[in-house]
Amino acid sequence: MKYYRHVIKLSLFFFFLLFLAGRIGLFLHEFAGHALAWRLMGGRLTGFSLFIFGGGRVQLGQMDSPSNLSVTNQLAVHLSGIAVELAVGIVLAVMAIFLSKRRSFRALLAFAAGVLIVHSLFYLTLGTYYGSGDGHLLYTLLQGGIRQNFLILTTVLIFSATFLISYQFSPMVKSWVLTEYSTKRMFVIILCASIAVLFHAMLTFGERFVVNDTVYAKMKTSENERLKEAELAKFIADYLEEHDEQPDQEQLRNQAKALEKKYWQFPLEIFLGMGIVAATLFGYIKSKRKEHEDSNPITWKDIFHLGSPSILVATLILILNRI
Repeated sequence: MKYYRHVIKLSLFFFFLLFLAGRIGLFLHEFAGHALAWRLMGGRLTGFSLFIFGGGRVQLGQMDSPSNLSVTNQLAVHLSGIAVELAVGIVLAVMAIFLSKRRSFRALLAFAAGVLIVHSLFYLTLGTYYGSGDGHLLYTLLQGGIRQNFLILTTVLIFSATFLISYQFSPMVKSWVLTEYSTKRMFVIILCASIAVLFHAMLTFGERFVVNDTVYAKMKTSENERLKEAELAKFIADYLEEHDEQPDQEQLRNQAKALEKKYWQFPLEIFLGMGIVAATLFGYIKSKRKEHEDSNPITWKDIFHLGSPSILVATLILILNRI
């Protein structure tokens, strides 16, 4: 029974760390990134939409003094959210290493640093690969071998950053496991972290399904998916013009299958996800050479320190979305 209580407490602690780290990233990305960059260029904001567990978007309005933005300025707006996440993540990592001694706060700094750094690079890589989200403009500008080299570089940075963060902060995470479970410490950490990640993922996709933000979904659509939809629409229009009737379901299925094959892309997110997991485990294993922190298991008080602000942040997002 003691073991299960320990797993529940550690899983909750991981969950609230993941939630708060993600919300810090969300506010920084949308408001200190996109919104601030747009305002500095004289643009207006017409609104925003934030998910409690997922991402969000700000609605960029007209410029105060209408003018055509240069490519550099467009890039600044597109990549500002990613740049802010990356910069703040690095600062938080330094703070977690040198400044903070309070366990819950230091844990939040470390997790926020990891989430911000890895997510910013991950999002940049996927956006540039698929031509979606904040990477859509880079996808357009970087052609052929240049884009491939850029993607290789960002992928290496993702795995390197993940390894370094895991290597640096694994001793802290190891101290959260009871001494009596030290022989299976790695298993306990993986189990609790997996429970937290899966629960957060379920809430994220469940919220996205319930909210059904079509504008957000369109932003996340890949360039190949847009081309496929456009070509399928053209096929229907051409068929209607030639035959004066809609194609039947069998013809539509065959055309859709052909387009699916034509525009198929390797699922890079799966490769990156597996690489991140591998780099995390490698950093954890290598950290055995570092000086371990004394065992200091997670308590209900630690969970309260993170859970109470999590509830406040979730409430704040609900209020902001209704303004």
